[in-house]
Amino acid sequence: MKKLFISFVLLFITGVYANAQSSPANMPTAKEMAIRTSGELSSKLKLNAAQKTKVTAILTDYNEKMYKYYTMSKNNQQVSPAIYKQLNSDTEVKINAVLNAAQRKELAKLKGGKEKQ
Repeated sequence: MKKLFISFVLLFITGVYANAQSSPANMPTAKEMAIRTSGELSSKLKLNAAQKTKVTAILTDYNEKMYKYYTMSKNNQQVSPAIYKQLNSDTEVKINAVLNAAQRKELAKLKGGKEKQ
């Protein structure tokens, strides 16, 4: 009886461990995340259709790169924090290039509010 119980516990732990190692099946794609984020920015910054398309493309590229770096770090490959900072900085520059002055000012306010939280 004791061996059966120990076997059951080991089997349960193995199943939990294996499940924890797999990626979530319902994780959104880079494009889906970009569409959601650009939609939020569109409503807050009042982006026109051309701007929204460009921002979505920029965010899709950003999300794909972030996922690549995330995968690399999960596979025990070193990913420097400087890479993440550079990617964030490059993305911010690209998005600011698409926005007009009033939108850039509003985006800065939105970012300032999130940093304070």
